[in-house]
Amino acid sequence: MTGCTVALPAFVISGSILLATAGASSAQTLQDDPDAPPPTVSRYDEDWSRYCETTTQALAFKCMDVAGGELTLGLGARLRYEIYDPTAFGRGPQDGDGYWLTRAAGHAALTLSPRWRVFGQLFTANAVGRAGGPRPADRNEFDLVQGFLEWRPTGDDGAFVRFGRQEIAFGAGRLLAASEGSNVRRQFDGVRVSVRRGDVTYQAVASGLVQVRPGVLDDSASFDRSLWGVGAVHATPDGSTNAVYYIAARRPDRIFGSPPSIQDRQTLGGRIVRQSARWFGELEVIGQGGEAGGLDVDAWATAGEGAFLTRVGAVRLRAALRFSAASGDGDATDRRLEGFDPLFPNPTYTGSVPLISPTNTVSLNPRVTATWASNQRLSGDVAVIRRLEASDRIYAFSGVAIPAAPDAGDDVGALWSIGWSQ
Repeated sequence: MTGCTVALPAFVISGSILLATAGASSAQTLQDDPDAPPPTVSRYDEDWSRYCETTTQALAFKCMDVAGGELTLGLGARLRYEIYDPTAFGRGPQDGDGYWLTRAAGHAALTLSPRWRVFGQLFTANAVGRAGGPRPADRNEFDLVQGFLEWRPTGDDGAFVRFGRQEIAFGAGRLLAASEGSNVRRQFDGVRVSVRRGDVTYQAVASGLVQVRPGVLDDSASFDRSLWGVGAVHATPDGSTNAVYYIAARRPDRIFGSPPSIQDRQTLGGRIVRQSARWFGELEVIGQGGEAGGLDVDAWATAGEGAFLTRVGAVRLRAALRFSAASGDGDATDRRLEGFDPLFPNPTYTGSVPLISPTNTVSLNPRVTATWASNQRLSGDVAVIRRLEASDRIYAFSGVAIPAAPDAGDDVGALWSIGWSQ
């Protein structure tokens, strides 16, 4: 398992326009309404119940009486432009003009009673003008990406059980996320349970990964790719949190230096967050055990962020420094597999450019974000990455080793990104 890493810089420019509403009302109308909940990535956590008490015609689609229940509708769309230089670290077809990533989704939430709710979301996505065509995570012609039944035993948000297809994210998304950085997000078929007692929320999940296929209504769950886990989060009124979790995952396609075979990994971790009006601090520590390809897993990772927030006139500024480090395999001849597996993460783990898995890397990622009227946002960041173990390679998020440059050393490179969104 010897090798060296790619030592090439990568640069990406991206921009996106987000639309997060539907019906006769404009996005601007909802953004100006202080009582409107902010749009969320997965949409199912938005609470529009206040609009059941309003007679404003422009917001009628947010609460309609259907069969004795309350129906809320919504739309979301993203148009994103990307250009990489070089594409795929200089291997394969190069794309000097860049390409567009398009996606749109429509959702409906039907509250049947204080205890029962149904949520569904349809989705379409594609890549336009990309040399080599769309990647697997770029295209899904039309499919059901979320569809679940929710039971709230106490009639409020203190506890719920969700059955069906859903997007799942925990904490910062380093192990389990909806993969918002990709054009097609990640879904699971299964059950999720959450119970809040005072300041502590207990969660459990058992599910199979949905295999996304490019056609129409052809996605299905694969329980060969599955996970179950439990966790607890203690949250204080000032926004500080302490969390612990355990996740068991099975994947037949994760390699990270082991022979291609089924991998069973058990992951134990903890995360702390401290914040105020001007400061944000976060630290996460992760350990992994289990078995992969006949080898015993012994891996670890740590990551965190420190940020300063301020305002200059009407512009909100956030300056942050992220860091991450994750183990690689130090000895290919022993019976231990020490390469860290990020499981089902957001691919923007080490920075905004989703090219390199954190396995066997240490990275620093400074970033600056400016936000002004109507949530327009301009951001820039760079991820400076080095290899941690000289005897191991670096990897893509698929687990496959990235081919090495002949004269590459421990430096992986710098991944630059500039983005704009509204």
